Formats: sequence, structure tokens, C-alpha cells
Amino acid sequence: MKRLTILLATFIFCLATLVTLAARASSGVPNASGALPGVASGSAYAGYLKVSAGSSVAGVGPLFPVFLGCNIADKTNTATAASMQLGLFASSGSLTDSVTSTHTATTAQVHANSTGQSANILAGLIAADVVTADAVSHATSTAASSTGSATFVHLVVAGQSISATPAPNTTITLAGLGSVVLNEQSVKGDGVNHTSISVNAIDVRVTLANIFGLPVGTRIIIAHAGSSFARTSSLAVVKATAYGLLGVVKVGPAFVKSGPWALATIGCTGGNKTVSVASVTLAGVGSTGTITDKAFGQITSSGPNATSSSSIQTVNLLNATITADVITSMAQAAFSNGSGSASATTTLLNAKVLGVSLSAHPAPNTKITIANLGYVVVNEQKITITSKGASASVNAFDLVVTTSNSFGLPVGTHIVVGHAHASVTTA
Repeated sequence: MKRLTILLATFIFCLATLVTLAARASSGVPNASGALPGVASGSAYAGYLKVSAGSSVAGVGPLFPVFLGCNIADKTNTATAASMQLGLFASSGSLTDSVTSTHTATTAQVHANSTGQSANILAGLIAADVVTADAVSHATSTAASSTGSATFVHLVVAGQSISATPAPNTTITLAGLGSVVLNEQSVKGDGVNHTSISVNAIDVRVTLANIFGLPVGTRIIIAHAGSSFARTSSLAVVKATAYGLLGVVKVGPAFVKSGPWALATIGCTGGNKTVSVASVTLAGVGSTGTITDKAFGQITSSGPNATSSSSIQTVNLLNATITADVITSMAQAAFSNGSGSASATTTLLNAKVLGVSLSAHPAPNTKITIANLGYVVVNEQKITITSKGASASVNAFDLVVTTSNSFGLPVGTHIVVGHAHASVTTA
């Protein structure tokens, strides 16, 4: 556990990417589609200028990305463009990125492809009329495997013509710059239940000071495709997420975030995750003691299920506007025998708003007005149950700023304490 102290002037939060990771699990739910049980995922993008944090050169991309994440149905996502530009360092003409998943009773497959025309990298140091990256993950009832390739038309590297189908991970030294990897591949899996592949047609790696002004550590990737498959007991997905504290404020057209702190999530086919921090301090906003967040999901013969929880100790926000000794939120979702269930709870120990004590078990969506600030929703819940799944989300506290205030918080600010979410979806 480590202490987190975040100094934020008048709550202009540090930009942090809220990593909302999908998680899923499935189990012996009747498979209405009759498809082979399993989770297919894929991605493709045309180009990516990847630089180290704090670099004098701005990163670009990934450009024109398409994704299929945690997919259990036939689906295709595509992106097209007339051209692509990675700063002053790379470009291409027309391009197409696509990912397609297909499912039958005996097979499942996901196919990702990125194809670009007239690629030009570093003023012609690398050029090709056509660049293609291809990735396929395929599964039957007894096996799972992945294959990939990169193909080129009229590829030239440092003045040298290169084969249209270079061997995987062909590496060529680039004098005064670093190297380039052609048909860069990474394959993982056990041959039965899990398989994945990542293919980059061109991956320039900068390891030396150079005339282009690219910092050491820079990568230029042209044409990426990736695919994966994970076998499950039946076609279903589960998601579980929990965090202790999140601040969101709108600055101009953009949303800026602080947190989520102690974020716990699980992967597409389930898992068990616990994240804890000793304390969080937001200057001018408040502090917490220990935060412990948990996320869990699994695939069993009785059905997919997921649970999550967030526990926060010693909360003091906005100069004791909101206080509590302990705040706990929990969410649960499950699907079994053709029906779903979901629930959410908030439990408080010695919690107060403006010095007024709250029930240990507040009613869902209890709204309390806070003069000269806005309002707070206590035990904020949303529960949904359908013929295909169930979900539950809960925020122990959701403070919303609606007016100018002595704390200097912009109108539209949200401060969320104790978030938990769980959901399951079946085919």
C-alpha cells in the first residue's frame, strides 16, 4: 500500500485515463445461438507515432482504430480514410481497418486487417505502395490457434528492395537511427483454450540520436492487426469494476479527471482483483483513509456471476461537508436458468452531510441539497435486468456542483465516493 497525495489547484484535476476494462465470465446458461462458447476480441489501426512521456515530439494515434472487445456474436467494425499523417514523420494514402468475428456451432473466428496505400516513413527512408497486416484467431471444440502475416507491394528500406512477404520479425538496422522490424509478430496461447496474436507490418524503433529529431525510444508503427480467442463454458460476458474516489470536471469542451483511485477490474473471462491504497488527499477537496476495492467474476456450470465492492475509511470532503468513518458499496449480478438477478447496497458508519447523521442503510437514490454548492445523491443506484443479462451500479456518494461556491469548484464537477459495478450478458 502506498500513500497518494494529489495537489490540485482549485480542483483542476490531473488528466488521467479512466481505464474501463471490460470483464466477462460465462457458464452453463443455455446457448440460444447454438454457437461455440468463447470470447473473441480483435483490433486494427493504420498508424501510431509512439513517444515517451514528456517528449518534445507529440505522439499521434493510434489512428483510425477499430476494436471488437469481449465479443460473443457475429460482428464487423471498420474504419476508412483517404489519408493518414503521423506528424512530419510518416504518411499514407487511402486505408482500411477492419475486425470481424464469426461464430458457428463448431467454430469461432476473429479476423483483423489493416491495409494502407502509399506508405512513406521518414522522407522515403521506408516506403511501400501497399502495406497490409493480417491477424486471425480460430477455434474449434478441441483446439485454438492464431496466424498472422504482413505483406507489401514494392517495399523499399534504406534504398534496398525487400521481399513482399518477409519472415516474421525480420529486423533491419537503420544507420544513425535504430532499426525496423517487418512483419513483427507476437503469438500466445495454450493451443486449446486460449490464443492470441499481434502483428505490426512496420515497426520503426529509434535507439540513436538522429537527424529527424525523434527522441530515443520513439516507435513508428504502420498497419497493426491483433486477434484473440478465449474459450468459455457458454456464450456470456461479465464485467466488474470498483474504485474508491473519482473527480470529474468539465473544462471547456473536455472532461478532466482525477482518479479513479484504487481501481479494481477483471478481464473478459473473469478473475479476482483486489486493489488497496493507504490514503488519498485532494488539496482543497478532502481526504480519505484506506481504500480497498474488489472485483470478481467467474464462469461456472450454474451461470455467470460477478460482484464488486468498495470500502473507504475516514472520509472528509469539503471541510467536513461530507464525513464518514466507513463507507462501503457493493454490486452483484448473475444469470442462471434463463433469468438474471442484480442488486446493490450502500452501508455507512457514522456518516454525515452538513453535520446531519445519515442512516447506516440509506434508501436508494437519496438526494440531499447542499446550499451554495449543489446536491449529493446517497446510495445512487441503477439496476437493469433483461432476458439476456443483468447489471447493477452504485455510488455511495455522488456530489454534483451546480452553482458558484466558496470551494472554487467549477459548476458541473462530480465527486464520486465508493463506486461498484457488476454485469453479466448472455447470447
